[in-house]
Amino acid sequence: MSSLIFAISAILTILQIESAADEPLIRYSALLSLICALISLLFGCMYIIRFGSMRKTYKAAEWALVRILCACASS
Repeated sequence: MSSLIFAISAILTILQIESAADEPLIRYSALLSLICALISLLFGCMYIIRFGSMRKTYKAAEWALVRILCACASS
């Protein structure tokens, strides 16, 4: 997670450099990278929240088994 924070700060630093911000290719690449990094951070937080309750291995296995059985029943 900390490397993602460093990547976001590096991208924001690129956008603060005037000559880089004036170049359209660099500016849009940096903005796209920033959006991807923020989405990655969002999904990482969602993953932690969703699977944080599955501290025990048997809970994770039970959840996966139910998911497989539901998938088989729907097809």
